Amino acid sequence: MGKLRIQMKADLLLKRYSPHRMRAYLGCIRYFAKYFMRPPAEMGEAGSMSPWA
Repeated sequence: MGKLRIQMKADLLLKRYSPHRMRAYLGCIRYFAKYFMRPPAEMGEAGSMSPWA
């Protein structure tokens, strides 16, 4: 998840998110990947199991 995490962190910095919010968002992605036991990049949007997808 290294490249995806770096890109997401760069995007959050660009949008001027607070450090606390960045940690929260990145932590959610980490737990998401841990739950599904796959990197988010492999799952794509369909893998998120979102009701809005």
